Amino acid sequence: MAQFKSNIKEAISNWNKKNPTLRKKTVGSIADELGVSSSALSQIDSNNSANQFQKHCAVIFDSKDKQKQIENFNLYKKLDIPIIKRLARICEILECEIYDVIKKIK
Repeated sequence: MAQFKSNIKEAISNWNKKNPTLRKKTVGSIADELGVSSSALSQIDSNNSANQFQKHCAVIFDSKDKQKQIENFNLYKKLDIPIIKRLARICEILECEIYDVIKKIK
């Protein structure tokens, strides 16, 4: 089974590069917007629900087609799953897609 890891720090860095005149975002500022701690955000893929995270990502990234990944994620967003809601909010804040926030490592 494929393994997935959060790529939030890189997504934040990309947002900061695209928006050099705006106030820089950090893991802490994103965590504040989400109402969680920085460590909880940094460990989104390795906390108690890491197994569920891996299963959800396996479905979302089932296809190599980025458009299909977006469609899968949009379907997931309709469900009441806390980790998916958090990832969706991160994507909104950073103005990016799910494949910018999560990467496949195996």
